[in-house]
Amino acid sequence: MRFLLRFYREHLLRYLPWLLLGILLLTLAGALQAGLAASFKFVLEALGLQSGGAEMKALAHAAAGKAWLQSLLPEGSPFRKDLYFLPVLLVSMFFVQGVLIYSGTMVIVRFGIGATQWLR
Repeated sequence: MRFLLRFYREHLLRYLPWLLLGILLLTLAGALQAGLAASFKFVLEALGLQSGGAEMKALAHAAAGKAWLQSLLPEGSPFRKDLYFLPVLLVSMFFVQGVLIYSGTMVIVRFGIGATQWLR
């Protein structure tokens, strides 16, 4: 136990905030993956397919989120229509998820390598 406390105090403590930042970024990317799954309801509605079933009824709260996002846009914006809103939403969600995954991985790798080198 004493060895673990010394390891934490002398080696891990200086890199812990950066590692927690990387973990947070990757966690946000995972949460965005759930948002992408919720957007599947909008894709089905845009294609004119039925969105029935227990799975789709569980995503009914996503419609309120979509209405809220569209209400933030200006009145004359073409993105208020589903024709433009859905593709832009999906592309931006994939882009943000990619940036979060890349940033989180780079932070963890950079400071993980630094911690390993410092420990040696």
